[in-house]
Formats: sequence, C-alpha cells, structure tokens
Amino acid sequence: MFKAVVFDFDGTLADTKEDITKAVQEALSDVGCVVDDHFVKRRIGLGGRLVIKEALEDNKISYNDSLIEKLVARAVRARLKFLNGVKLFDGAFELLGALHNRIRIALATMSSRDAIDILLRERGLAKYFEVVISADEVMKPKPAPEIFLKCADKLGLDPKDCVVVEDSVFGVQAAKAAGMRCIAVSSGAYTSEELRSKGSDLVVTSINDREEILRFLF
Repeated sequence: MFKAVVFDFDGTLADTKEDITKAVQEALSDVGCVVDDHFVKRRIGLGGRLVIKEALEDNKISYNDSLIEKLVARAVRARLKFLNGVKLFDGAFELLGALHNRIRIALATMSSRDAIDILLRERGLAKYFEVVISADEVMKPKPAPEIFLKCADKLGLDPKDCVVVEDSVFGVQAAKAAGMRCIAVSSGAYTSEELRSKGSDLVVTSINDREEILRFLF
C-alpha cells in the first residue's frame, strides 16, 4: 500500500493556465519577446525560469542569469495580480477530503512560494498538505526528479512508497525518474495519449474521477 500522494497544483488541482500565461507574457513583453499563448501553456510544467529561457531562445534574444532572474521576478509579481481568478477543478476538494487522514499528502509545484501560499490559504487547502515544495526550493525543475525527491525526503519516505498526481508530460517524467508511480490527469495542456506515452501508471480525464483514483491508491 502507498504511504503518500504528491499532487502537482497547476493544471492538476486548479485551472491556472490563463493566469500563468498572462503573467509570463507580461514579463516577456518587457524585452520585446513575442510567443503565442500556446507556446507558454505547453511549457507550464517546466516552471517560469525555463519557459522564459525557451521563449527568449525562440526569439533569438540574448540573455544572462541576471536578465532571467529579473524576468522571473516580474512574472511572479504579475501572477499575484491574477490569483483571484484561479478556480479549483471540480472534484479537487472532494478528492483531498477523501484522502485526508487516510494517506499522507504533499504538494510539489513549480509555482512560486508567494503564489502557492496565497492560493492554499485563500482556497482553504493548506490543511490538507503535510509538505509543500515550491519552485523556490528547486535547482533542477521538472522533468528532473528533484522536486519529488525533496517531497519524499521531507516526508521521511522511500520514493517507491509515493504516488504523484500530475497533468504535464514533464511532471510524469519527473515522477518516474524519482522512482514513484504516477497518476496523470489530462486536464492540462496534454492529451491522455501524450501522458500515457511518458509512462503514466494511470490516466484519468479529470481530478473528479475520484473513485478510479482511490482504487489505484488503496
């Protein structure tokens, strides 16, 4: 039996595609970098730093670490303006409630600590998560396994005792690289086929597929 479930946030528990996209686009506009929204949405699982780097490279705009940090900080400030519009997916509260006190729950998100702390507090979710790891605590973003391994370490568990719930191909790759099982939810920017091709152990169409998720976990 599994001992912990580790959730991603953006695109898994909450529909954040639009606010993250708007925030990144605001930051990129400061340096005249133009990409379409689809470019950003397909890369959300990578975290802001890598999304911005790839956008600059796509536009052949030279950069250094200082510029990247400046643009990431700009995107974080911009995102804080849009948090009121973030909505949890149907079934998110119900699933977390069904898991609460039955299995340990952690959160591994490539959102900033400032943004995720506000969202968890204002949406009444903080009580469910024993451990929260944000982008601020990770040197190597998904698809590297660091964020999930840090969750397991903070929980004091072997990675094989943890199951990740993710919506991006990068998240699935990171979970499998960490030695964890992975439930993929096709509610983000990726299809069921794309998620399955990266080694997901279970693919569901929605976080609202509670019974199917619970059967896998227990």
